[in-house]
Amino acid sequence: MPVFLMGDSSVKLHVISSPCQTLGDLIKQWTRLVPYADAFHLRYKEKSEGEILEMARLLLQETPIQAKSLIINRHAAVAEELGAGGLHLTEQQEISREMLQRMQQKMRVGRSVHSVRRAVEAKREGMDYLIAGHIFPSASKPGLPPFGVESLRRLVQ
Repeated sequence: MPVFLMGDSSVKLHVISSPCQTLGDLIKQWTRLVPYADAFHLRYKEKSEGEILEMARLLLQETPIQAKSLIINRHAAVAEELGAGGLHLTEQQEISREMLQRMQQKMRVGRSVHSVRRAVEAKREGMDYLIAGHIFPSASKPGLPPFGVESLRRLVQ
């Protein structure tokens, strides 16, 4: 569960799904976390847009999570259809200026970054927030060097 700084400089707790979690796991675990978390990221790189839409609908139906607390990773159409609170983009994912502005009229749009240079680019691009990571070595990012504490310090400065 990463904590990161949003554009308004307040600390927010975001819960991010793991590829090893089933929908049943999410329903049970996320329900318990609702009082403590500010947002829930539905992040399954291997699932299709349709599968993510179905999962999100079931999560909203079976948990006390509100649509505005749900952040959809990668799939703008799903985020838009659900009235989600956010769209989260990968570091490489392209978005046109027009699409970004249209989405930002409805929700926050953020991006993952893995270097200070990419964080600066994301800020110039107009992202509402960013997630810097992974800070330490991670089994979920084999072969990708960690961002590191020193890089995180430079980014925050």
